[in-house]
Amino acid sequence: RSVSLDVTIRPFGLAHQSRSGTSRGMSTSPLHSNLVLPGVRCRAHIGLSEEERAEAQWVVVDLALSFTSPPAATHSDRIDDTVDYATLTATVVKVCTSRPYVLLERLAQALYSELRETLRAETGLWLEASKLRAPLAELEHGARFGLGDWQGGASVTSARRVAVRRN
Repeated sequence: RSVSLDVTIRPFGLAHQSRSGTSRGMSTSPLHSNLVLPGVRCRAHIGLSEEERAEAQWVVVDLALSFTSPPAATHSDRIDDTVDYATLTATVVKVCTSRPYVLLERLAQALYSELRETLRAETGLWLEASKLRAPLAELEHGARFGLGDWQGGASVTSARRVAVRRN
């Protein structure tokens, strides 16, 4: 008695068909992946008034990147085959410390523009910049502003907000 199996090679691995014809071990959908770097901290001179900008204050930036297919590093385990966290965080620090900013919105746009230059065109980017202390007593958790070309990033970075509030 012989049993034949149909084998289908997928771009990211091997899936095989069971005797019933259903796929086991791998989805037939293409793999998508993302990288989240929550909580990149640095100090920035930011604020509406000169007095507020005079002293550097903590800013936290959450980054979310979306890849149309998983980076080659998922197989090679080589830093050259993926996005380097150190490069991204150094870029955030450089932008935050390069000049004073009046508005969080302007800082976020400057961050987006600079980070976008370091990424491949097909990589989606979403970022949220947080000013931890706003000069308004009613803003218990400061202020956040997000923007990017990957809408899914907003839901990814919002999970961090919920976790921070619970702690």
